[in-house]
Amino acid sequence: MSVDWSTVAERLREIADAPGTFLNEGQRDSLCLLAERLPQHGVILADEVGLGKTRIAVAAARAVTEAGGRVAILIPTTLAYQWQDEFKKAGFPAPGEAVRSFWQFIGAWSDPSAPRPWFDRSVVLLSHGLVNWRLHPNGPRQRTQLLPALVGLAQRSASGRAPNGFPDFERNLDPSVRTAAHSIWARSAQGSPEMMQRLDALRQETTWRDASAAQDFEANGGNRRRLHQAVGLGLGAFDLVIVDEAHKSRHDESGLSRLLGEVLLGSSSRRHLCLTATPVELNAGQWVDSLARAGVRDDTTKNRIRGVTSRYAKSLARLRHAWRSSPDARQEFSDAARAFQEALSPFVLRRDKRRDEDVVRYRQAVLRNRSAALHEPLAADVDSYRWQHEIPVDLSRLDPSWKRAVCAVEALSFVSEMGKDPLSKRLRLTFGNGHGIASGLDHAGQEEVDPTLALDGDPEGIAASDPEAVGATSSEGGPPDKRAQRISWWKGVLAQVGGRSDPLFEHPAIVAAAREIDDYATRGEKVLVFGRFTAPMRALVALLNARQMLRALDEGRLWPQSQVAQEDRSAVEAAHRQLGRPDPFDLGRIDAALAAQYLVLERRRGRLRQKIFDLIGEGLRPDEPGAAALLAAARRTDRPTHLAAAIEQLLGERVAEPSADTGERPAAAEFPPRAVAESFIDLVSALRDQGRDALDLREPIDEDKALAVWSDTENRLEVEYRVERGALCAVHVRLDRDARPAGAPACVQPSRKQPARPRGPVARRARRPQPAQGLPCRRPHPPGVEPGVVEQQIGRVDRVASHWAASVQRALETGEGTLPRIEIRPVIFGGTYDAHHWAVLLDRWDDLRAQLHGIVIPHHDRTGCTEEEIGILTTLDEAAPDFSPPPRRQVSQG
Repeated sequence: MSVDWSTVAERLREIADAPGTFLNEGQRDSLCLLAERLPQHGVILADEVGLGKTRIAVAAARAVTEAGGRVAILIPTTLAYQWQDEFKKAGFPAPGEAVRSFWQFIGAWSDPSAPRPWFDRSVVLLSHGLVNWRLHPNGPRQRTQLLPALVGLAQRSASGRAPNGFPDFERNLDPSVRTAAHSIWARSAQGSPEMMQRLDALRQETTWRDASAAQDFEANGGNRRRLHQAVGLGLGAFDLVIVDEAHKSRHDESGLSRLLGEVLLGSSSRRHLCLTATPVELNAGQWVDSLARAGVRDDTTKNRIRGVTSRYAKSLARLRHAWRSSPDARQEFSDAARAFQEALSPFVLRRDKRRDEDVVRYRQAVLRNRSAALHEPLAADVDSYRWQHEIPVDLSRLDPSWKRAVCAVEALSFVSEMGKDPLSKRLRLTFGNGHGIASGLDHAGQEEVDPTLALDGDPEGIAASDPEAVGATSSEGGPPDKRAQRISWWKGVLAQVGGRSDPLFEHPAIVAAAREIDDYATRGEKVLVFGRFTAPMRALVALLNARQMLRALDEGRLWPQSQVAQEDRSAVEAAHRQLGRPDPFDLGRIDAALAAQYLVLERRRGRLRQKIFDLIGEGLRPDEPGAAALLAAARRTDRPTHLAAAIEQLLGERVAEPSADTGERPAAAEFPPRAVAESFIDLVSALRDQGRDALDLREPIDEDKALAVWSDTENRLEVEYRVERGALCAVHVRLDRDARPAGAPACVQPSRKQPARPRGPVARRARRPQPAQGLPCRRPHPPGVEPGVVEQQIGRVDRVASHWAASVQRALETGEGTLPRIEIRPVIFGGTYDAHHWAVLLDRWDDLRAQLHGIVIPHHDRTGCTEEEIGILTTLDEAAPDFSPPPRRQVSQG
């Protein structure tokens, strides 16, 4: 029986009005409006990144389950622990681990520790990639056995006779699959109408023998689709489906689309709540796709919305060119914006930063202090707390070899025929960000280039430089192949750069980024770095660590490394040149300096190792019994080496002066007990795989569990710190791809706490980095990609109660310094495709802001406006679409 949505609505209003700190006023307003809309149809919750969409969704899940319904939450795999944590904060029983694989799904029936089958659980977390299986005809058969087992059971029940061969098949089934199949069949036969209908459809669509055949389980095969449906039976029917990161994987063949369209049981009473800060990423036409994911599939509704979004986009394009001079364009836009908002408002809820208290406070302060020393002037966006300014790579100032390389890449893209030389095309498209450049340059260096072709000559003079080439013919016996000669000549030019040990460490964009990041790090700032491709990001990480290591040696600071690893030599050599160190590069001298200072560091850690357990015990508070239990387990194993190394890094530079009498530093003064205890708790929290087994160290832990947890933690500590002696380590910067999923939080945890290491940037590659929420880094560095992705990346820093918000509050209270801003620093390689890509992105970003942020005319077009024009802009901004929920009292009165 489906849930009563009027009961759900009533419960949503009660939660919105209940006292407590779990929900803020904006979230309560959203819940009240959600109570009106969710009973009617699906909803897109499109709050800007960092405003707390998850908490609203948790409250909605609570309302549905308390009304007797069931909830499925579809999430990226790495977000499971965040959802579980939010359920706990809400005082609501947390769901179990997320279902990530087929065998985890089957384990609900075969694992004695599993609480109950999935269809008996009120809330189920499902990974977006649950059905991303690779099934081959000759592969293991266990995963494909569930479908024929269910079909055989259903056909035997319907006809009273088992299909021919089914009894033998059933006896030879994997025990886990057999238990699951019988349980799912029994529940479907007596469960919800949706389960009965699907089971009957599976029985009628295929025979048992066809279902048991090894073929047709490939990605688009019929049995593959029916296997998805069989898994859906095991999950049961849901009343509410919450889709986190709903903008991801929009195409029909994606795992998320298959979950929604093939796995989960369909029902007219099922509602979808889609969470995404960027329901549109490229253009207004994507609204229809987002609404379809929210369960809105009525053709009339979709056609109407397609029409109003197209009209809005056209009116906006006209307005951008004529807003100063054309009242008709302004009126056309206002009408289109009103229709746009009216059509989408029933399905879209969005709170953005326009009403955020910190943003409002910032803008008010700017208006009061435009001419005061408190705020430095901006070129155009004087009231914007986000400051976007580029890190330019000027082609005219490059080393001659890199100028040649740029020319060669551009020339190759023109002289190479489409499809015949994909390497040339890829080099042109990715040269600005470094992707593929190393392999491309290596390939160019391996080309057989005619030695008679001078690399500083004119490629159009090839024939003149080689008289024999005039009579050369192509491979088909035709006239001379001038195109092939030009390609060969330009690859020779490119090979000059490829002759270096690793050109990525000298890539102009990477070097420019490293210099800028170093500048922030020198001032004590932290930077969140994004990149699209792994190789350039790895090069940036290695280069930053190498530069910081050499500075540490020059300044006499301790660096936790005893020698330079062979694989890091190129990065260190490049850093040596870029820093302009006076002596010639001498690896032996650097290794000797590292070894000498490492002895000092080891003595410091030795002092910490001797007292570490006592210091932790002294620093723990009575309300941290779980941490005390882990400390007892750590004492039993008595392996403090990696623990001391980790805590020493977290403690940073808080080092006491040596005693005047003994020359020694007292351990308690050098390592404050409470600071050591807090570092211990931080490490355990960061190294635990919270998505699978969250741990609250404020709760008691029994001895056996504490020993198991500590054993696992010690193993992960060793993974994190065992490479320190020889390789460039992560005390300055870390690429999150280098950390396994369970250890990924460890690389970001230290950067949440000041003055913990890494002191410099946390370099990340992910489209949306998951473990780090609200890092205290003020300056993200987005790549030139889709504007929706850039907004997601900026949202890692621009969050409620962020480091930026706290900095603004301090600046306003003290009246000292400048008001801080969130800086966006794209590295733009002029003269390459990278610059064109960024220009296209800026246009799309302006469209996104006009649809979702209320910024109709971009800030860069508002420079030097008259008072009359400012009035026009104010009117246009007020006419922009606004999907914010009204105050909940107003909703209840309405």
